[in-house]
Parts: sequence; structure tokens; C-alpha cells
Amino acid sequence: MLPTRSTRQERILIVAKDDELRTSLAETLESVGGYTVNKARSFEQALSEILLTEFDLIVTEAELPDL
Repeated sequence: MLPTRSTRQERILIVAKDDELRTSLAETLESVGGYTVNKARSFEQALSEILLTEFDLIVTEAELPDL
């Protein structure tokens, strides 16, 4: 029996203070990888996203202004 593939798209959260980097990475992942991408510019925004949504991967900068 073959495994069934879930219809749920993988979710990725991108946390970066640079707007251009955040947007560029999100657009690339959405168009090429077909991922659902949420974005946050700070630790506080990221924490809000994490509390509301389950993510498969979180990509973040090592240093954020509020962390």
C-alpha cells in the first residue's frame, strides 16, 4: 500500500528585520516550493504567529532588535 500524501501545504515562518530579504525569500518559497509562508519582522511578531499557527520550519536571523 502506497503512503497517501497530505493535501496540507508545509508552513514556513520567516523572521527577519530586513523587509526586502523577508519578502524576497517568501516569494521564492511560495513560487518555487509551493510553501505557505508567514512573515514577521521582530521576535514579538514571530511569537504571535507561533502561538496562532503550527509551522513546519522557522527561518530567523540570529539577531533581532527585540531579542
